Amino acid sequence: MIAGSRVLVTGGAGFLGSHLCTRLVEEGADVSVLDNFSSGNLERLEKIVSCENFHLIEGDITNAEDVRQSVKDTDTVLHFAAKVGVIRAASHGIDVLDSTLKGISLLLSESVRGEVKTFVFASSSEVYGEPLRLPSREDDPLVPRSTYAVAKVAAERYCEEYATLYGIDTCVFRYFNVYGPHQNDNFVIPQFLRHTLKGEVLPVYGSGAQTRDFSYIDDAVFLTLEAMNRNRGFNIYNVGSGENTSLKKLAELISSLSIKECEIAFVELDRRRPQEYEIIHRQADISKIVSLCGTFPRHSLEEGLKTCLEALM
Repeated sequence: MIAGSRVLVTGGAGFLGSHLCTRLVEEGADVSVLDNFSSGNLERLEKIVSCENFHLIEGDITNAEDVRQSVKDTDTVLHFAAKVGVIRAASHGIDVLDSTLKGISLLLSESVRGEVKTFVFASSSEVYGEPLRLPSREDDPLVPRSTYAVAKVAAERYCEEYATLYGIDTCVFRYFNVYGPHQNDNFVIPQFLRHTLKGEVLPVYGSGAQTRDFSYIDDAVFLTLEAMNRNRGFNIYNVGSGENTSLKKLAELISSLSIKECEIAFVELDRRRPQEYEIIHRQADISKIVSLCGTFPRHSLEEGLKTCLEALM
């Protein structure tokens, strides 16, 4: 049950974390957010920041005292704080590894000390690397290609070890390409949408044949909270739509939704992301989480894009 539960969300001012916080507050949970605002944005929480059952803690997951005070008297910890993105990790690799592993270690240790009942960790589809088959299943081999992905794999192992040793019900969610309102502009969908609103050319890297599994934020939040409530023991779940869409098709769809169709230009691959990190295809097998949660009202890609476009206008 969410209503009345005491929940800590690290990184709650981030994209996914803020949407989760909003839903949790609306459903009656007592929600605390621990965020250092290095990338989070308080504006994402404006709907709930004045609610009596919402509490904001400015602090850092790598600071032992911040973590200790935040976890105290908490039923559930949702760990969504992270140094976001493969490109950032490529240039700040040691920093990403250090903060990820120190943060997860402190949070798990304090969760054991504080007798937390449920622990949730936000992982990433990046852990699969270039998949050996599509769609990717939770038991497929992991071939992380970037420091960011390596850090996520290591943190997953920490979660599994603590769950086994101390009996904390633990969910690891491997999020695929979640999108929606308030997402950072450096992701492909908000980039394309802003180009569209300005009547600019949509730049598609390479041939545009690369595929991604785009999952609308409301669907991702629903699956996260539903699975969190139903899960027992340690489990890993893919969170996605179960469908893959080429970047060329994405650009064409966004162009068709705009007031004036935009030109699509195929450009050289973005070399800020090292070539060895490039993933060509990505698609989630979501049968495990759907089996746990049951069917859910999924948003089509077109519906989700329309909502995002309206939010920007």
